[in-house]
Amino acid sequence: AIVPHHPWQFLPDGRSYPFIVSSNPASFGGGWIDDDFLVAQAMQRHLLQVGYADHVVGEVIATLEDRGIYDDAMVVVTADHGIAIVPGVDHQRAITPETVGEIASVPLFIKYPNGDGGVIDDRRALTIDILPTIADVIGADLPDDVEGVSLLGPTPSRDSTTTTGPEGAVTYGVDGAEKLEVARRIERWFPDGDPWALLPPGSPDILGIDVDTSSLESSDLRVRLRESDLYEDVDTGDEVVPARVGGWVFGGSADGDEVLAVVVNGEVGAVTRTFVDEGTTSFLAMIPPDLLVDGANTIDIVEVDGGSLLRVAG
Repeated sequence: AIVPHHPWQFLPDGRSYPFIVSSNPASFGGGWIDDDFLVAQAMQRHLLQVGYADHVVGEVIATLEDRGIYDDAMVVVTADHGIAIVPGVDHQRAITPETVGEIASVPLFIKYPNGDGGVIDDRRALTIDILPTIADVIGADLPDDVEGVSLLGPTPSRDSTTTTGPEGAVTYGVDGAEKLEVARRIERWFPDGDPWALLPPGSPDILGIDVDTSSLESSDLRVRLRESDLYEDVDTGDEVVPARVGGWVFGGSADGDEVLAVVVNGEVGAVTRTFVDEGTTSFLAMIPPDLLVDGANTIDIVEVDGGSLLRVAG
């Protein structure tokens, strides 16, 4: 798999989860609908897969260390492009002034042979600088017409970068303002960088609390889980674990704006919001796989009505 490129299906530890539904309810064509929370759920799955990408890099480094060649190695980690996960965007890879911080600002980590430690370099580096930098390290000659400069050489004279998108040229500076705004938006949805901390706007933070659903008053909603048999005999050591819960909601005033808590073996593992899909009220949520146990698991759905929790019949 090429990670963190979608399809998003991996957890940070390398296990994957069933799709349950093949499409992302927040996406259309190559873009995103204008629904903040559903798009944030897509961001959540992306961040979980980014965690797996980090895990893979860690495995590469560990392998180099085990073979005794890490100190002498040059390691480069980068990406070809980013992705705009923004409500109302027509295309995930179309660079505009609003999306340039997510698409054009790609990571670049370089570990030089026998380096003394890491530093943050605020210069504007481009991907075309990677080849000249490698050549500089290994002492190789390059043709004079090669684009880019060695990042070990003099500071590149770049005050800004211009790239072309569907609406024309987009110019951005070297202060990182665009990507920092992206980071602030992600932080609002995922405090402290926790990909499991996602909450619908205005809902109480009940993640992690214990709930005895048998003692709750009943909601007028009913729910049917998708692929509920996945939780009847879970093997937590398997490569695939049912960490994505989904289902349909019926009865009451189910209109795609209900807040639901997913209670996994007596603990709230996720808080989500319903949405209308082809005329049916549905919901999806990611649950931390650590809440699952080997064997049979209990998945209960609770309606979050203000400060009250109401048991939803299955």
